[in-house]
Amino acid sequence: MKLKLKLPDALKSRKLWLSIISALIVFGNKYFSWDLDEKEVLTIVGSLLSFVLVEGVRDIRAVAY
Repeated sequence: MKLKLKLPDALKSRKLWLSIISALIVFGNKYFSWDLDEKEVLTIVGSLLSFVLVEGVRDIRAVAY
């Protein structure tokens, strides 16, 4: 089984964009003083990354079956 992922297809990935947004929230809060406390950042990022995890599991199951 060989998976080919082309760059334009990768840029359409919800998992990629949610991961980028999560990273921007963490770095933006640190370097641009958005004044979000740690609990707020963890809640936002945790929610986004849990969606990424669920999407990844769904993709694995789609390829496996």
